[in-house]
Amino acid sequence: MEMNGVENKNRGVRVLDNSEYNKEIEASWRRAFYFLLGPKTDVLIINAIDDAKWRYVPEEITTSKSPIIFYGHESENTLLRKKHPLAPYFFQKNGVYVNIPFKIENVINSYQKIHEGKKIENPAAKLWAKKQTTENLISCLLHDLKPSKMNDHEHTNRLLIVAKQHFDISGTPENVYEELEILSNQEHKKGSREPISQSTLPGIFCDIDGTLLIDQKLNTNLWTKLEEHSQQKAVTLWTG
Repeated sequence: MEMNGVENKNRGVRVLDNSEYNKEIEASWRRAFYFLLGPKTDVLIINAIDDAKWRYVPEEITTSKSPIIFYGHESENTLLRKKHPLAPYFFQKNGVYVNIPFKIENVINSYQKIHEGKKIENPAAKLWAKKQTTENLISCLLHDLKPSKMNDHEHTNRLLIVAKQHFDISGTPENVYEELEILSNQEHKKGSREPISQSTLPGIFCDIDGTLLIDQKLNTNLWTKLEEHSQQKAVTLWTG
C-alpha cells in the first residue's frame, strides 16, 4: 500500500502502547485487523491515554505515512484543551482519534477512510494544537536540560535529537538550552492572539455562541448543514 505516493516499508499492524501490557494489546489489535482486513493491513495504533508518556513524540509518529489510529478515554476536544502532545496528529490526513469504549467496526471504517484518501484534514485545528503543544514541549525540554538533570548522557542525547527535530536547534546541551530559552521568551511575547497562520486556512468555521447556540439552544438546521459539509470540508467550531 502507498499513501501520498510514498511507499511505507514498515508494513503491518504496529502498536505503540507505552504500557506494561503492550505485547498483549498488540496481539489483540493484530488479530482484529488481520481477521477483518487481511494480513497485509498497514496501520500504526497509538495508546494516547497517558499524555506524560508522550511528552516527546517519537519520529515513528511524526514521519509516518501509514494510517494512524489513536485511542483513549477522553474526548478529542478534551485532549486538545489539555494540550496533549499527540493532539496535532489527530487532525492530519492519515490520523484519527477514537474514544474508549469503541466498536471495532467503527475503527475499521476510520482506517478505510484514511486508506482510501477520504479523511478530511483540518489544518486550522492542527495548527492550533501544534501551537499549544509547542509551548509545552519547549517547557519540558528546558526542564529536562537543566545542568542538574544532565547526568544521564543517553537521555540528554535524546533530548538534543528532539530539539533538532522540532526546532532545528543543535549544539552542546548548554547552547541548546540557551536557544530554547530565547524561543520560549518569543512564544510568551506573541501571546494567544498572535495569528497561527499567515495564509488562508481552508474549511468552514462556525462561531458557537450566538450562531450555533442561540439562548443556549442548538440551531439544529445549522448543525445539520455542518454535518453535511463535514463530508467534503474541514469544519471547525470556535468561540471567543
